[in-house]
Amino acid sequence: MKKKILISFFWFLIAIMLVSALGQNQVFASDDAPEYEEVDFNSEVSPRPELAPGVIEQDAILVDEIPELAVGDKRVVISGWNLMPWRKTENTLFWTHGWGCLGVHKEEGAQGFFKTAQFPFYLPIGSKIKNIYWTGVDWIGSQQNAEMEFWIERLHWRGNKKEAIVYDHTGPAFSSGEPFNRYKAVNHIVQYEWAYQIRVDIWSTSTVKSMHVCQITIDYAEPSPFHSTAITHEDY
Repeated sequence: MKKKILISFFWFLIAIMLVSALGQNQVFASDDAPEYEEVDFNSEVSPRPELAPGVIEQDAILVDEIPELAVGDKRVVISGWNLMPWRKTENTLFWTHGWGCLGVHKEEGAQGFFKTAQFPFYLPIGSKIKNIYWTGVDWIGSQQNAEMEFWIERLHWRGNKKEAIVYDHTGPAFSSGEPFNRYKAVNHIVQYEWAYQIRVDIWSTSTVKSMHVCQITIDYAEPSPFHSTAITHEDY
């Protein structure tokens, strides 16, 4: 009797493994193509992201200095030299400036371009991004049709979605050879399904003397050890 029970249990386990294997084969044998956004990789411009759900835009302000880090917070500082052109093999307009700055510098009279540089960064899942400082120079020959745009964007692991959690820009009214330091308050929880990166767009249809980004500073609070890593859109 006991032998018959063992034999029956053995065949039961085999049946379960066969059903499981068939189910996996059906999943991996799917011929459905993933739904990707159509991206023109011959373009010099990286597709611009939409703001992520739940993100409320805050106005940025110009500040004189980057303050000391608040007690309990952490800080990541990234040099402009670390940013890479979106099209690494062909985007040759970016040049280094000073110590740590990256951007464009064109002769008087030269005009007409739109370039993107970006840099990936990592924060622990569940971290709260709190403060952003980005510094650089926005020096153009006229007061119109030239701008630097700053983003923190995230890309979903499926490869079918890109969203911005931070957006700022210098504005056409700002033009100076002196470095600017722009501050923006942020309230975003780093989520487990996304890769995060910094993005800077530099564009102009007018005369440019010098436009470059020098440094990006990100203040964040580490996640609580009791915080769940299953973070959703509602956790902003």
